[in-house]
Amino acid sequence: MPSCRKAIVPEAGFLRNWPEDRAGFPACRRLSVPPGRQPYSSIRAAGQQKKSRGQNSVGAARPEESTVALIVGLGNPGPAYEGTRHNAGFLFVRELARTMGADLRAEPRFHGLVASALIEARPIRFLLPTRFMNKSGLSVAALANFYRIPAPRILVAHDELDIPVGTLRLKQGGGHGGHNGLRDIISCLGNDRTFCRLRIGIGHPGSSDLVTNYVLSRPGKADSYALEASITEAVSVLPDLIAGHWDRSQQRLHSFSPPCP
Repeated sequence: MPSCRKAIVPEAGFLRNWPEDRAGFPACRRLSVPPGRQPYSSIRAAGQQKKSRGQNSVGAARPEESTVALIVGLGNPGPAYEGTRHNAGFLFVRELARTMGADLRAEPRFHGLVASALIEARPIRFLLPTRFMNKSGLSVAALANFYRIPAPRILVAHDELDIPVGTLRLKQGGGHGGHNGLRDIISCLGNDRTFCRLRIGIGHPGSSDLVTNYVLSRPGKADSYALEASITEAVSVLPDLIAGHWDRSQQRLHSFSPPCP
């Protein structure tokens, strides 16, 4: 865990007071593309026709020119996984929805819990896939296809082993880094890797043999505090990001360090 500073953090307590939302995780059915809608690959192809100007190194429109329209939190559904490290993305989107007064509701056609809110006068959709982590892409592709949201306008929040707990990183594009949720999203978006990622640090247990148990367990008191503080910071940065201030948002997130308990 990184060195910490003294600060006052809002009493979010969302890791300690996780709601049991069993009804929010219905059995899901296979997706069929709604009548009159294009498959995601068609949306992606249409977006690629506009790539000549304002591109970044991975060939997508710059994030500040294609502001986020869909925010996805990754995790595993069900009470057994509530508050675990692997569900950091769920924690972030739930806290964001709570802060924005948005009500996450089950939407079987999108295989997830869905909400929407106006942020910086822009309509933003929130999504918690209710398939398991390695099937997250089905949910993301279903919603992105229905609302015609191209990959660069999707922000996926997920747990990240490779950075210390309480730290944050924002990036666009890249590989999956062994994360099964990202792997499935890339596959279901037709190998389009240009979506944005909010990487929420959970730290590494020190040995690859310990990773599975580590990510599927709940953090201790100190790590819970650091994780909550980073999620609170990320939520507070979101309006700037939605307004298109990518560099400023990235600088603020990357420079954040968790306060001392």
